[in-house]
Amino acid sequence: PEWDALADADKFAEGRVALDARGCFSAVLGSASPTQLMTLADIARSTGSREQAILALRRVVDSHPEAPVAPEAALTLGNLLEQAGDGAGAAEAYALYRRVSPSGGFAEDALARQVDSALAQGNLEELVRLVAQYENDFPNGPRLEEFRAELAKRSAPGGATDANGAPVSSPPAPAKDGAPQAPKPPSKKRAR
Repeated sequence: PEWDALADADKFAEGRVALDARGCFSAVLGSASPTQLMTLADIARSTGSREQAILALRRVVDSHPEAPVAPEAALTLGNLLEQAGDGAGAAEAYALYRRVSPSGGFAEDALARQVDSALAQGNLEELVRLVAQYENDFPNGPRLEEFRAELAKRSAPGGATDANGAPVSSPPAPAKDGAPQAPKPPSKKRAR
């Protein structure tokens, strides 16, 4: 198709015009090959349509996980979802990359990004699992010590933190009658 040839020549804006002349992006999406879906994602990204790029990449990974371009699609999808603020979706895409390309060139990076996502979400259970996986798969990984330190900090008694790494204080214990206790007033002692 004309849009495909234009994109191959790095004429993404012209490719977008040609796509629109054929009926629109979504009309082509349903019948495109995995390679064409990647081209559609490139056109969409280059013309400022992240949502359409995500649709094309999802179609690759959902409908063609065996395609040679599936690992690239999964990694790119993870990056776009991360940029869009969908940390959980990004983590799923990075996990998918690792499933379709376990020894691929970006396997360490994909797992590290999953760890980052678990850290950002404050998901300690997932963090423990992913750090153990990172330790097993990449015993000399460049971020291993960083991840171990984060895990130790968050696993330590009193080391609970929120998604930004700030300490989380536990709520006051209930009084004997079951009602929550009022917070203690600040000390009147002056700092010297």
